[in-house]
Amino acid sequence: MENGSGAGSVGVNYTATPLPSPVQGRIRLQLSSDSGHSCVQAVVEHIDPFAVKVEPSGSDVGQEVLSGLVWPLAQAIGAVLPQAGTALLAGHTFSLCTLPPVTQNVAGETVKATLSDPSLENHDGALMVRAALEIGT
Repeated sequence: MENGSGAGSVGVNYTATPLPSPVQGRIRLQLSSDSGHSCVQAVVEHIDPFAVKVEPSGSDVGQEVLSGLVWPLAQAIGAVLPQAGTALLAGHTFSLCTLPPVTQNVAGETVKATLSDPSLENHDGALMVRAALEIGT
């Protein structure tokens, strides 16, 4: 019995596993600038094809039986998930970090350092942000 209602409940439980696991893909890093703030962004360019293996699971016989009964529906959902996931993520942009202006007090004056025209570059195999530095008050 749950919540003192006098009625029990039985749910359906499934374990969903992507195959292959992990799913591989490709992202592109880019910089965007807005109002003096630069932001490093990742853009999802490609996700390799994958499938979702859906298996009934449960902590008791009732859950396992009910999960088995709706198995065809779960299989249909498992077949649609990869395509829906790929469509939702492809081209999606994630902000990774912001490079804000830095403000510092120097001899009683507030000095503001801002990156101008930032770009991402490869430097000895590492990611480097190259930009002009603008100093103002």
